[in-house]
Amino acid sequence: MNQANKILHIELVALGSSNMINIKPRETFRMAIYKLAVQVIMVHNHPGGNVTPSGHLEKFEMFLWSRDVLPCSRA
Repeated sequence: MNQANKILHIELVALGSSNMINIKPRETFRMAIYKLAVQVIMVHNHPGGNVTPSGHLEKFEMFLWSRDVLPCSRA
């Protein structure tokens, strides 16, 4: 998104299997940096139906929080 909250680009970053995905932060934010975005909306799904966050998801979120990429609390 730009400073006027206009969506600049929609990007599918990765596709995973029914129980995992292999993605690096660099790949996640590559297009946002290229497009000079000031905000990013990230979404993901839980194809197995279990919405309890996995340890890997929590580790990824902590990585983003530690770099001030995510707000300090979940929405």
